[in-house]
Amino acid sequence: MKRKPVGVCKLCLKTKELRQSHIIPKFAFNTLYPESGPRQAIKIKTEPEPDMYRSNMQDGYKEYLLCGDCEGQLSVYENYVARLLRTRLQPVSSKQFRVEEGINYKLFRLFTLSVLWRISIAGDLNFHINLGPHSEQLRQKLLKENPGQPYQYGCALALIYAHGNSTASTDYIHIEDPYMSDGQQWVRIWFAGFAWIYRLSQLRFSPKIEPIFLNKRGDLPIAQGEISQIPALMSKAIALGEAGKFSDALPFKKQ
Repeated sequence: MKRKPVGVCKLCLKTKELRQSHIIPKFAFNTLYPESGPRQAIKIKTEPEPDMYRSNMQDGYKEYLLCGDCEGQLSVYENYVARLLRTRLQPVSSKQFRVEEGINYKLFRLFTLSVLWRISIAGDLNFHINLGPHSEQLRQKLLKENPGQPYQYGCALALIYAHGNSTASTDYIHIEDPYMSDGQQWVRIWFAGFAWIYRLSQLRFSPKIEPIFLNKRGDLPIAQGEISQIPALMSKAIALGEAGKFSDALPFKKQ
């Protein structure tokens, strides 16, 4: 049996046997394969060499990053969100905004933090963005299992419709470079039918935009639209929050 490599775990910084860890969660790749029959390796175009293809993607892209204990810790968060996506976070209406209640704040937040952190430490440039000092801040939160405050690396969620219908578009995986909007730095990661839109800061900016993030009560706002509409939807959500009218756009919020 092939021995696992020994190295420094990127999370706990201890020298241990390392496991292959997904950068983008495994469940994001499931819809890219046929439902039945043998699972063949998929090919995806890579950048900056668009004529080159990656073909070792039978189980999603992985790197030797974490020890078994830390991999198991992150798997708890990933399994929780994977269940949510199968059961509750599906399109339910043509409305632009809704709120899903009863979300486990700690598990969901630690999941979103773990995805952002993993792309900051990935060795493959197709799955990596440089987050500078934010990477260590994220590692510390994950190491201590501290989900932090909603505004600390807050993640807004936008469900992507397939063109022309209300079915979630789950065959799109993309990591964007950080960008500036509304005076803040953001990064978008697209997978599992959603745009996961992160605010890159630990500091509180404006309490009025916090309604676009999961709160400690477990209320998760979700914007919905075709992929071309997502940037405009998020700008609208932020504007509503700043005006103190975000709740007006959430007709599914239970009273």
